[in-house]
Amino acid sequence: MPSVRVVRVVAFRNGERRTQSGELLVGSSVGGLLQQATRRLSMTSAARKVFMADGTPVLELSELVRRASEWAHEQMQASELRVAESELQELLSSPIEVFVSAGEPFVPPDEVAERVQRQASEWSARQRGEHELEQAKHALRQMTGRRIREQDPGELRAQNDPAQPVRREGHWNAITFEERVQHYKIQLLQRQLDELRSRDKTERTGGTPSRKLYQQPNTKRVRVYANGSRAEQAVSVRANSLQELMDVAELRLGLGKRARTLFSSDGQRLFQFEELQQEQLVCVSTSSHFVGASDLRRQRQIRAAWARADQNDVALSSTPNPRINVDPFAPALPE
Repeated sequence: MPSVRVVRVVAFRNGERRTQSGELLVGSSVGGLLQQATRRLSMTSAARKVFMADGTPVLELSELVRRASEWAHEQMQASELRVAESELQELLSSPIEVFVSAGEPFVPPDEVAERVQRQASEWSARQRGEHELEQAKHALRQMTGRRIREQDPGELRAQNDPAQPVRREGHWNAITFEERVQHYKIQLLQRQLDELRSRDKTERTGGTPSRKLYQQPNTKRVRVYANGSRAEQAVSVRANSLQELMDVAELRLGLGKRARTLFSSDGQRLFQFEELQQEQLVCVSTSSHFVGASDLRRQRQIRAAWARADQNDVALSSTPNPRINVDPFAPALPE
């Protein structure tokens, strides 16, 4: 009467790491091991496949023993150890490591461990990002509170702007430059945190975010310069909206007032973010008036003429005509 061969295996659920404790199963057939694994591993679906540690599927018990024996011999040859046959049989009698699945493909345990480690690292980075974001928001609240508490009336300063010749600086109701920098820092931290959360959500769902396949990113890079300055002084900025573009341009260009209007290089006012093109030249203005290149040249000529007049101390005089007694600087006579 032939004897029934019984094997012992340490079963892990497919997709789990080796650090988690497996279940010791004893059986004389692959079907019996699958039935035990379904109950002992608390699987929601019936176990259907058995894999070796290298991902080889096992259909027969003899194949399981053969593969385990080949693996043991390979390990012995790789380590260049010389062991007796009795010691080798004792090694083979130890439980065999297998992975059980409900029909899904084999997932290498090393890959699972790497993914778990990566998720832990991203979770730590997300926690640090949230902490830094809360610190930046708290600092902004402190800046705003000190500005409102001081109630500083500010100072009146003259400026070369016919629409607004005098402006107030340092008023407690105006946002300071440090607050604008802190606003920009908060936007950067929030964007980085959103990217981390989106990446984590993508990995958890196992796919790409729900968006069109070839949808281009909304971020645009444009070249901005201050209204009334030369286009050669433009700097490159990136933004996702018109408001963000004006805030970033205000910081990069060092404008004394809040940016209010955007113009194209030919003076056309921009109302929608979709109107912008990549690497487009954009004029940023603190008022609703556009100062083009011709206006800029005319203003420079007027300033130069007045500067020469003040430097030379020009005085206008006239010589009366001996024949006609007419004052050239007198008002016109009524007809």
